[in-house]
Amino acid sequence: MPQIELFTNAPVAAALDAVAASCTPEGFAVDSETETRLTVRKGSLAMSILLGVFVVYANAEVKAKETEEGETRLTFDWGTTWWQGVFGPGRTRTAMVGLVDRVEDELEDAGFRSLERFER
Repeated sequence: MPQIELFTNAPVAAALDAVAASCTPEGFAVDSETETRLTVRKGSLAMSILLGVFVVYANAEVKAKETEEGETRLTFDWGTTWWQGVFGPGRTRTAMVGLVDRVEDELEDAGFRSLERFER
């Protein structure tokens, strides 16, 4: 399962607020929300199966957890769209990278910093 981890000095609530605020401009919708987790989606599963690579589909879980150092770790996990052939997973990854880039901008606009970012 592909994953991006983003570390920030923002508290958990502010970090998740930045994720939620970043969703709409990037074409994502928030499907469910708890105090430490969001489920976000871009596109339609049915349309991505029917139209294949012509429709971007991403279904991701964003988890926020405070580390021992007092930082917040945002973890973006998403599944690969294997049914879309060779190009589908790349398009999904591009959509997720765009969302994480926007989250970093939102955090900076709110006066916080992005400390580290890892992609797996």
